[in-house]
Amino acid sequence: MIIHDNDAKATLKDVGGKGYSLLKMKLNGFKVPDFFIVSTKCFDAMMKDDKIRNNIKELYKKNDFVKIKEIIKSQTFSKTFSKKLQESFDLLNTKKVSVRSSGTFEDSSDKSCAGQFETFLNVERKDLEQRVKDCIASFFSANLKSYMENEVITGSIAVVVQKMINSEYSGVCFSTDYVEQNSNYCIIEVTRGLGDSLVSGIVTPSKYFVRKRPQYIDFIIGKNLKIDPFILKIASQAKKIEKLYGVPMDIEYAIEKGKLYILQARPIVSTFKQIVPFGYIMSRPRPLFMLEIVQKQEYEGIKKLFNNLYWLKPLHIFKDGHYEEYGNLYSLEENPFCMVKRIYDTDIISKNKIEEAYKACQTVEKMVQGQQKFNIDLFVKSFQTFGALNTVCNFLEHTTATCDINIKIPKKKLNEIIKYREYFDNVKYDADDFIENEAKKYISHNLQKYIYFMTLDEVFKGKKVNVKSLEKRLQGFLFFDKKLYEYSKLSQFCKENNIKINFKKDQIITGIDTIKGNVAFPGEVVGKAKIVYSVEDLKKVKKGDIIVSPMTVPTFIDAMKIAGAFVTDEGGTVCHAALIARELKKPCVVGTKNATVVLKDDMKICVDATNGIIKILK
Repeated sequence: MIIHDNDAKATLKDVGGKGYSLLKMKLNGFKVPDFFIVSTKCFDAMMKDDKIRNNIKELYKKNDFVKIKEIIKSQTFSKTFSKKLQESFDLLNTKKVSVRSSGTFEDSSDKSCAGQFETFLNVERKDLEQRVKDCIASFFSANLKSYMENEVITGSIAVVVQKMINSEYSGVCFSTDYVEQNSNYCIIEVTRGLGDSLVSGIVTPSKYFVRKRPQYIDFIIGKNLKIDPFILKIASQAKKIEKLYGVPMDIEYAIEKGKLYILQARPIVSTFKQIVPFGYIMSRPRPLFMLEIVQKQEYEGIKKLFNNLYWLKPLHIFKDGHYEEYGNLYSLEENPFCMVKRIYDTDIISKNKIEEAYKACQTVEKMVQGQQKFNIDLFVKSFQTFGALNTVCNFLEHTTATCDINIKIPKKKLNEIIKYREYFDNVKYDADDFIENEAKKYISHNLQKYIYFMTLDEVFKGKKVNVKSLEKRLQGFLFFDKKLYEYSKLSQFCKENNIKINFKKDQIITGIDTIKGNVAFPGEVVGKAKIVYSVEDLKKVKKGDIIVSPMTVPTFIDAMKIAGAFVTDEGGTVCHAALIARELKKPCVVGTKNATVVLKDDMKICVDATNGIIKILK
């Protein structure tokens, strides 16, 4: 009945989801605290007794879980098994252990069973047997029955007994940025002490966003705990664990006396494709072929500078006679500290980069001034090279002047940036006028009125285009990711590209009637707020209502199933509310700090979980 951490033959059916995952990692060389498992045979043996099994079945139908637990806890282990249990404890060479339930359906790709089973920390040798029984008894509860939607008893349960790690720091690492579905990043949540306070939502963690290749800490939300070497080591382990399992992983870890331990790993439940919001940036009248050059600057220029990351991933829209530019609101530019640090860490404004951009700018300037023959391919390549660095220089100058950031740019370097930025700007303005005039030399007289609506190839490479197509563009178009779309197909475009456009006229404005938090699962729901502090408060939650709570707990599961969305004061992306939201696929905003104070029962609110905003509707 006892399986040790070197048993390569144990199956999921023997040890449950948590136990099987721990065995897999231990056998593949990951630093997992020593452990043993009380296999499912212990539970199965109890259920083989006809009297016990029939009694439990009847009580299960009646939802009398108190009596079921009493039956389980009153069982006596054989002397042989008790002896093996104590001997296994002694082999761990520790005074205290954690005792954790491991259901056969737990930690699967579609069920996390968050908070449904018991876990006990700092368990001493004398209390081990009782805690094993308590874990087995936690297989029977009203919450779990409702969660699994079981009317009959299915599955089995094992118990993991693991050497206790008294961590200085602990937390959770997501091996991919599941909110934005960006596999280039992992998210590491950290708190001081044991991780149970993080999972229960008692504390709001510091959140580190780590770029995988090249590996570095991109930015931090919350307090910087100054444990960068460990953060990078956790990220390295996360990449390896993700590779081992072949899917994005949710990984629990602990740091004790300078050593990193992996406590658990499971697939991220219900990973999803995030709807990315695009917000208004500017309006500027420009020919379509110039918009192409701007996007080439983004996709081929800035993307190259930033190691395959986009800056704003611009979306250009022409409608009702004018252009508007929209950008990805999740772009790094939204975090000035992050972007400035990125610029310095990757040495974007190095001497070589500046010299390359300066030469490219000189090439364009010579064409504009007639000192060099115009060549469209060379013009575009040169424009995107110096244009990309010019955008960065503009950003740096603006940020250092308007934002309170800790990274200070030396005055000499800042003056150098300003000098090049002014030169680049002047050439770009001249180049805009120049290429428009040059374009008129390349197209026939009957197409001159359509010049603002023609692509680079149509103008400069002689690509054939019919007037009907141009007339459609006159009615409106979208230009995104090097592709042209009819404006009339806006809805289809947004659906295909997973985009939500916050138009200039209806940009989200935050004020005293708005609460901000962190996205746990995206979506938008309007409904009545119901403030929930306890199980008693759940009675007032009706279908479609929005649960607003300091933090949800497993006993809230029935109400959470009928609610429209969840909002919490505390917690991070691994708290109970976040885990259940991902499973139920319901909008959820966590870590608002003050939602239960600001909001009142029956207040009509909009939970915009795509942007992490709760708005009070008047």
